[in-house]
Amino acid sequence: MTQQNVQDIFQAIMMMIKNKTLDGASLITITVDAMEFVEQIPSLSGADKKAIVLEVITLIINACPIDDNIKSVLDTIVANVLPTVIDTIVAATHNGVNINTLKIKLAKMCACCPPSTCCKK
Repeated sequence: MTQQNVQDIFQAIMMMIKNKTLDGASLITITVDAMEFVEQIPSLSGADKKAIVLEVITLIINACPIDDNIKSVLDTIVANVLPTVIDTIVAATHNGVNINTLKIKLAKMCACCPPSTCCKK
């Protein structure tokens, strides 16, 4: 894993989410987007790809000026939910599930998490 990969994906995702709300649902969508970027780096192991995605998501949360309570919720999602979500998405896509369909369904499941307008400018 290289820091250049992390920074490149971070910058690309930040451009994609500009003027959008950061909440539990969008965190899932952003995770899938980051997974699609990292999948384009074939030289990395699955564990390295997962670590990059989690690091990018953490950087995004830290880059957004959000309320500490919302940040805490999002950090909890990253630490306790996203690793399993990533594993589930990888397993599902290896079994022929469309990643965009899965992204929509997973985002709906996390719609209850508090929204933040951190990336809106």
